[in-house]
Formats: sequence, C-alpha cells, structure tokens
Amino acid sequence: ASLTTGTNNIVIGEQTLASTTTGSNNIALGSFTLSNNIIGTDNIGIGFENLGNNIESGNIAIGSSVLQNNESGKDNIAIGLLSLSSILTSYNIAIGYHTGWDTVTNSKSKVDEYVLFIGYLAGRDPSIPQATILSNIGAIGKNAKVAASNTYVIGAAPDPITLIIYNDLNVIGNIAVGGTVDGVDIAAHA
Repeated sequence: ASLTTGTNNIVIGEQTLASTTTGSNNIALGSFTLSNNIIGTDNIGIGFENLGNNIESGNIAIGSSVLQNNESGKDNIAIGLLSLSSILTSYNIAIGYHTGWDTVTNSKSKVDEYVLFIGYLAGRDPSIPQATILSNIGAIGKNAKVAASNTYVIGAAPDPITLIIYNDLNVIGNIAVGGTVDGVDIAAHA
C-alpha cells in the first residue's frame, strides 16, 4: 500500500487500498477493492473489485464489481453483482443483480444522476443513447427500464403488477390510466 498520511482504514485483501495515500476512514474487504482510491474517504467496499477506480468519498459498494468504474461519483449506494458498475455520477442508489448495468441489452447507466434502481436488471432503457443524461429516474422491479428524466417505472412488460394501497392516495398533478380491463381497452385521465 502507498498509505502516507491516511488514517483509520480497515483493509483485508490483495491490492486493497493499494494506491491510497491520504484517504481515511475507508473499509475495504476483498481483493482489488478500492485499489485505485488515492484520496477518497469514508468509503465502504465489501467484495471483489468494488470501487476499484474510485477517487471520491462516501460510497458504499457491496457485492462483486460494484461501482467498479466509479471515478468521480460520491455518496452512491450499490448492492449486488455489477450494480452500477459503470456509473460516473453522484447520489445514486441501486440494489439487485446487474442494476444499472444490463449486459444482455448493453444498457449501462454511466452519466445518469439521482438514480434509484431496485430489482433484477432494473435500469435505463437500452433504446436511449448512452451519452444521453437521464436525471431523477427510477426503475423498480425485475427488468424494469426507465427511458426519460423525472420518471419512475414500476415493473416491466409483459409481467403485470398489482399495486395495493390500503389508505388514501393523494395525488398532486395528473393521472393517466391505460390498458385493458376484462378485455376492453381503457384510457382515463384525471
């Protein structure tokens, strides 16, 4: 390790925190975790190659190759194999297998910001060019994909979902409903 003035780091694993010189208060458990972190502080990486290229602070990565290519993003939370592996931005949350990085459709969330992905392969829609920045987005559920900023998607076609609300639902703004009920197409706007 290159540690010179950094303090209060916990390190277990080959090449873990290998480049850190002044970074402090990091927890790195697993080979190559936080391996290129130089000055980043307050990071937690548990698993193989997590936060490998990280140089920022306040990131939490649990799994394998999680937040692996995050260089400049801070305050991200990612849990699950390859979760947000290519993200370069801050303030994102991803939980689940390949969330934000779908190798099947080659859909990678790199430049998106203020992201919430939860569920198996949840992430950005592969039809959106990789250079397009999506902001304030969420995809929740197995294979859920989001394609526009300021949008949250729950579930994925063709799998139906049921949303149960036991108390009042207060909506500020418009509601659009579409689909079929008993084989009849419906469209309602309120």
